[in-house]
Amino acid sequence: MRCATAGRLTALMALTALGGLLTGCAVGVQAHPVVVGHPATVRGLPDGPAPPSTSVQTFFVRGGRLVPVVRQVAVGPGLAPCLSALVLPLSAKESSDGLRSALPTGVTLLQGAIEGSVAAVTVPPGFDRLTVSDQILAAAQVVYTVTANSYLTRVEMVQKGRLLSMPDESGQLVSRPLSRHDYASLAPR
Repeated sequence: MRCATAGRLTALMALTALGGLLTGCAVGVQAHPVVVGHPATVRGLPDGPAPPSTSVQTFFVRGGRLVPVVRQVAVGPGLAPCLSALVLPLSAKESSDGLRSALPTGVTLLQGAIEGSVAAVTVPPGFDRLTVSDQILAAAQVVYTVTANSYLTRVEMVQKGRLLSMPDESGQLVSRPLSRHDYASLAPR
């Protein structure tokens, strides 16, 4: 009989402990529902770590001159980071500071490749409809941005793999890779 009583006592103690554990994990009464899930999902972020990013010095226009702006973009191969930074929309603060892009409106992608020691950047759609002064500024934006973020010192603007003549700072068309020297008067102060 003593064995049976000890067994019951042990079982009763185990149930009491289990009950204590279960009530310790219970959620009390809440004023309103709370979403439970993976923290990243709850915040609306994608699962997993954020893709690696890099700082890119990008050049925009204010008052007919180039202005450097540092932007965070995804790490990528070749010219991808600096070209993607150029087509990101300006923030409200950047716009209120008088910055603008001379690139054609609506450009969301710039493509380019490294060919030896020269960057070959594809001219975006609508470039031919820009005023000559905006073509100069847009080409300068590309040249300064690419050369600031790579070992390259020259950029050629291409279309369907063919080198295009581009206006230098004076509006003179040149049929060779461009450098910062071609747009020296537009350089940031």
